Amino acid sequence: MRKKSVLLASVGLVLLVGLIGTAVVLAQGGEDWQQPVESEVGSQPVEEATEETHRTSEVSIPDGMSAKESAKVASQIDTGSTVTMEALVQNWEQNLLGKEGWLHLKGKHYVAREPGSTLPNGAPLPEIYISESWYNLDEMGNVHQALSLMLDESGREIQRSMFKEGQWENITLQTKAPSSGDHRVHVDFGVLQKLEIARELELDVREWTESVGDTDHFVVAIEQELDAPVKVLSCPEPVEGSEFKATFDSQTGQLLYTESTLLTSSGSRFVSNRLTLLMAEMMPESSLPVEVNRLFAEE
Repeated sequence: MRKKSVLLASVGLVLLVGLIGTAVVLAQGGEDWQQPVESEVGSQPVEEATEETHRTSEVSIPDGMSAKESAKVASQIDTGSTVTMEALVQNWEQNLLGKEGWLHLKGKHYVAREPGSTLPNGAPLPEIYISESWYNLDEMGNVHQALSLMLDESGREIQRSMFKEGQWENITLQTKAPSSGDHRVHVDFGVLQKLEIARELELDVREWTESVGDTDHFVVAIEQELDAPVKVLSCPEPVEGSEFKATFDSQTGQLLYTESTLLTSSGSRFVSNRLTLLMAEMMPESSLPVEVNRLFAEE
């Protein structure tokens, strides 16, 4: 395997879930800027995944296990499965979308930050926050207008963005970003793109199925080694590699959660980014919350 100095687990990369309140691929300026260049988003109703959920697995895959080791354990569960992540995502997208209405997304995020991290306006940025978004879609999945909120755990608004007339505007920071492309909605939060790039770079990619309670999960992990240790984010130790892991419901194709981990020189693992999908649903305009209608009316 060729080593490539491209940290897939780094929050600063454009490959990561880049935009607070949305699952936008190729977002510029990091996940705190709410100004996407593309409008590729997605989700569906899920219960919040917890570490306790993982402990109910029939075959446990420890958190500290590498992608290679995980594949060995997973082989006890998945014997010759021909399921692919691409097929799962396509199935989910077809079932969730394909009709006119409003796509409602909600997610819980963890992002490792340097102490005292703030927005450009001086507002503090929490490591744990909630994103909630509403997207007005046509039958083809094109976004016509959208509202995206970043909230703290108590529900207090940290920042707000709106999409209309082909561009995103961060209302809180009073900045705008034109959006290119056809503004189509996708439901994998950029995982397929990460996987495609990882294969092009000949990184270590593993896929397996594991049983969690009464549900089968499909997991993809991308592991990478660096040519030399580097300093990344608030990680206290030099970083020698990274692992990105995404977990899907094997039956529906629904993305459940993602996690990015930095692998340090001492052999420890530092979680830099975690996303758990809490809700995604299509709804008619008549079902939009009163507060959401009010925010759209203000703009």
